[in-house]
Amino acid sequence: MRSRRRRDLPPLGAAAFVLSLVMLLVSMTLSSMNVALPSVQEDLGLSEDSLQWVVTSYSLPFGGLLLLGGRAGDLLGRRRVLLAGVALFTGASLATALATGPAFLFAARAVQGVGAALAAPSALALITEQYAEGSPRNRALGVYAGAASAGAAVGLVLGGALTVLSWRATALLNVPFGVLVCLLAPRLVAETARQGRRLDLTGAVTGTLGLSALAFALSQASRYGWTDRQTWVPAVAAVVPLAGFGVREVLAREPLLPLRLFRDRSRAGAYATTLLVVAYQGVSFLFLAQYVQRVLGYSPLEAGLIYLPATLANTFLPVVWARLMTRFGGRALVVAGVTCSAIGLAGPAQLDTDTQYLTGLLPFMVFTAAGAGLTFLPLTLVAVHGVESRDVGISSGVLNALQSVGGALGIAAVVSLAAAVTTGELGGAPAAGAELAAALVAGYRTAFWICCGLAVWALLVALPTIGPVGRRPREADVPGAVVDPALVPPPSGRQPS
Repeated sequence: MRSRRRRDLPPLGAAAFVLSLVMLLVSMTLSSMNVALPSVQEDLGLSEDSLQWVVTSYSLPFGGLLLLGGRAGDLLGRRRVLLAGVALFTGASLATALATGPAFLFAARAVQGVGAALAAPSALALITEQYAEGSPRNRALGVYAGAASAGAAVGLVLGGALTVLSWRATALLNVPFGVLVCLLAPRLVAETARQGRRLDLTGAVTGTLGLSALAFALSQASRYGWTDRQTWVPAVAAVVPLAGFGVREVLAREPLLPLRLFRDRSRAGAYATTLLVVAYQGVSFLFLAQYVQRVLGYSPLEAGLIYLPATLANTFLPVVWARLMTRFGGRALVVAGVTCSAIGLAGPAQLDTDTQYLTGLLPFMVFTAAGAGLTFLPLTLVAVHGVESRDVGISSGVLNALQSVGGALGIAAVVSLAAAVTTGELGGAPAAGAELAAALVAGYRTAFWICCGLAVWALLVALPTIGPVGRRPREADVPGAVVDPALVPPPSGRQPS
């Protein structure tokens, strides 16, 4: 039945474009609004303390509901859940643009986060479920990876440009894309069957509460540090539901998060590597934007435009990486990508107060962008490779949750360390001008050296765990056999469902 559905699908480009557009929406939303924060604050009269909720009101439901969104797609039909999430996200984007006060804005952003948590896992699961393993899935995931990698930079560029008109124009950016997905997905993406199983409500509640509390603690840590009461209280509060979630998943007959997902060594390695990779990528993205604005004096629009070369690389190169994936396999591309990123991060680790963009930043940004594209595609493919059909959605939800938590964890940890270095350079005294710039740069250099260390750590995790998943077997590997374009079986020897 599944093979007939795959043959009936429209050409690869059409369906992959629609599903990748969902990921572009999700990844560019946060960065585009970050650029608009000063305008939002001025227009709605937000205090410094409440300004963070423009971001947090979106990130909390998004991070907390990803597992539930992935499992809902498995049980109810993935296209159905995708469309529900995109429709909710699009309506909330329009409401965000029409917000008349802080409460209205925060509520609309929260609904946006719920919609994104429903849509993101289902988009990846639909690609995994409906394209055969091998070259077709590699190419589809190449398009998906390009959209995901480019989304944050696209958000900065377009958000910076639209903020010149109004921050409300930035919020409206999502609406035409969301409407387009809702119109095209029913025509171009096939539905998956419902599963006659019950949702693990206890696991859903404890997992959502635990992940939401953890996401909030990490957002607080990036603002107040790890020892402040506003950080450790929600961190401690996250422990109880997360512990309860772990116990429930071990004992439940039909768990929300099946532990069988972690038995495959390559998949477990891809999950762990993803956590580290998104940590250093999120940190490098944040500190480069801060450096060019706070030290070099760039405007928000100019800060967005510096990512244009990286955006173009991230958009188009993953299609090339998909071909390399078929030839060399997942481990080779992950190793190459992480190594490339480490080289790209070593450049900004030498920052000075007068580092020039064209000579001191751009070459390394291109290296980092190429590394991100090389890494994201194989990690995504390895994470969903060989997963049983009933678990494709929750596997995608786990990957998305790790990306969300990893980015927040990296920023929370490294921001506090960089701030400590800057404070030490100033000696606790107020400063401005060249003295402040020098202290900031010292903190930024520390942040990029930490990112290099995380890249090395990711390399050490990936090498012994991730197999050559995605590589087409060579004739020499299968003597006397006709070469099949299917993927190499997973290390456990179990054939993919």
